[in-house]
Amino acid sequence: MKLRATIFVEGKSDKFFLKQFLKSNFGLEVPDNQIIQVDGKDKLPKFKEWFVQGSDQNLKNLIVFDADKDFETRGQSLIDICDNLQVESEIFLFPNNNSVGNLEVLLEKIINPDKAFIFDCFQDYLQCLQKQSEIKLNLPAQKTKIHAYLDLLFSKTMVEERNYQDSELWNLDHEYLNPLRAFIKNHIS
Repeated sequence: MKLRATIFVEGKSDKFFLKQFLKSNFGLEVPDNQIIQVDGKDKLPKFKEWFVQGSDQNLKNLIVFDADKDFETRGQSLIDICDNLQVESEIFLFPNNNSVGNLEVLLEKIINPDKAFIFDCFQDYLQCLQKQSEIKLNLPAQKTKIHAYLDLLFSKTMVEERNYQDSELWNLDHEYLNPLRAFIKNHIS
């Protein structure tokens, strides 16, 4: 099997996750130049040459970004960018191409259920901090929650060292990944 697409992602975490997802779900070893890290939607225009090059090689251009806080707006902004660049692409938005969120939301959904108590405790911690009204606090981001999860389980926390194929931590066969699986499967021959 072969991936017949170039995938454009926002950041290093997205790229690293997708490489392992593709290997686990489809047995694909995808070269680095087939998953392009663009560092945010505003930098997509700098990669027009990559879009054109992929199309010239009969590869589909796939954009896999975070939906963030507004699924519809994020999707439309990516469509507008592609229209302005005059390039064709298909778009998938984390976590599930239907909801607001990001890669970290997806990761939280696919943790090993035996370890779910860690996120329950983290939620209690956040609720406690939110009750504090005397001091303005910078509440931990979702990335911090994933980092804490890995750290608590004595796993490597650096993005480049994470092992999403470790079934003690993650479930890459989880049904929550079905939308991503179906999206990618359309581009495998």
